[in-house]
Amino acid sequence: MPGRKPKPTALKILHGTFRPDRATSPEPTSKPSSGRCPRNLDGEAKVLWHRLAPELRRLGMLTRLNEPWLEATCVAYARMREEPRASTLQAYKSLLAEGGLTPSSLSRIHVPKALEGDAFGDAFEG
Repeated sequence: MPGRKPKPTALKILHGTFRPDRATSPEPTSKPSSGRCPRNLDGEAKVLWHRLAPELRRLGMLTRLNEPWLEATCVAYARMREEPRASTLQAYKSLLAEGGLTPSSLSRIHVPKALEGDAFGDAFEG
């Protein structure tokens, strides 16, 4: 069915748009990720993992099921830095959007007081 991709419940909660009366069937759940960097990441990819993983874990957005997404995002970031072409930038941007980490996505996140701090503040510097 064409249209917008469904937004994960965790992002709806962070964006402040979750409504139980509109919730669809339960999403698959996963245990929280350990946050350990995959052994195959190095260089810029490893640096980005260490910037993003702690914040994503803290916000409850990094689970065992989406570790491969974060790994792919980190690899795409490293490739974009090595080969700044439109295709590498698009691949990285697409992965960020899929995870709700574009600047426009982040501007819609409402972080509960208990989680306030440097949520992603330093994650994109460098």
